[in-house]
Amino acid sequence: FLVEAYNNLIGYIKAKILLNKSSKSVKSFILQYILFVVVNRGSKFKGEVKEILCKLDIKRVIISLYNLYTNSVNKASYIPIAILFTKITNSIGKRWRELLLYILYIDYTTIKGSYKISPFFLIYNYKPISLVEFNVPI
Repeated sequence: FLVEAYNNLIGYIKAKILLNKSSKSVKSFILQYILFVVVNRGSKFKGEVKEILCKLDIKRVIISLYNLYTNSVNKASYIPIAILFTKITNSIGKRWRELLLYILYIDYTTIKGSYKISPFFLIYNYKPISLVEFNVPI
């Protein structure tokens, strides 16, 4: 089971594989990474998430299930990750748990949007070491 959080400001995705689907696991993720939560009116974990957020005093913003702009922006941000998973796993999805960190690293270090810098740089204030360096002096 995979939970993820998306930072709309810089396009940074934080994801974690949960070994068991429990509210305790979701609570641990929320405590570690979340400032506020935007939810639609979907039914998955609806009661558990509401209860956890109330206990932790984390703001919950409810949007329409059919909020096309917000839902499409969030879903569009996952398209490159889904494409990478498809390519790396030969479209069968095996070993996705092993590959998640590598795929997220690629996404974090990819230059995006009007900033022309990567989410990694915005968070850590330095350029990450690339797996393949192109500008190496000879």
